[in-house]
Amino acid sequence: MCFFKKLTIVSLNVAVLVAAITSAEEYRCDDGRDDTLSSGSYNGMNIEDGCYVNVNNGVDLSGTIQIRDGSRLTIVNATLSNVIVDANYGSYVSITSSSDQSEISARCQDGSRVVFNSDNICNRRRRRTTRPYYCEKDEDKTLSSGTYTALFVEKECDLKVKDKVKLSGKVYVEGKSKLKIDDATLSNIDLYVEDESSVSITSSGDESQIASVKCKHKSTATFNGESIC
Repeated sequence: MCFFKKLTIVSLNVAVLVAAITSAEEYRCDDGRDDTLSSGSYNGMNIEDGCYVNVNNGVDLSGTIQIRDGSRLTIVNATLSNVIVDANYGSYVSITSSSDQSEISARCQDGSRVVFNSDNICNRRRRRTTRPYYCEKDEDKTLSSGTYTALFVEKECDLKVKDKVKLSGKVYVEGKSKLKIDDATLSNIDLYVEDESSVSITSSGDESQIASVKCKHKSTATFNGESIC
């Protein structure tokens, strides 16, 4: 009798865990598995460590797709909205869609490729009033105004963001880079800091502007002087 009670509890916990995973807004694959998505809505994807992911008709996809480490992503007739593809370290993305390319911008590095309906779209950006911003080499940069849907700060870039800037979405800081934000308007920020990089945010608002923070490899992030890693 005790055995069956324990089994029931374990099954319930597994069911709760599965429900939590399926309701998550961002999709993640970081264990080298093959996976197929045929339904659901996802705001962003993080695919690494050699994962092979298929996304089929019936899936709604928006936000930033971060793919790296030789991973592969195949999208066939999914509904795409305001998608930013950031492909690194020999990864490959293939998109087949009846819509035009205006919903997608793509950046490729280190031998990666992004193909839309057989057309290579690497380093093409959508012509919109809101856009991602890229700082990709060892230099000092300042953003004084504008509206940005993502930031990519890497390769020892030193980027300063001032108070007239509006920023939302994913913020990636890596490669010993520095990002300093001084009272910019922030909304639903997902912050990723890697490879001995640092982020300093000064704001008159509260931390609710920052949806999530992930720090790796001796990186730091502060909000009004307090660590948020």
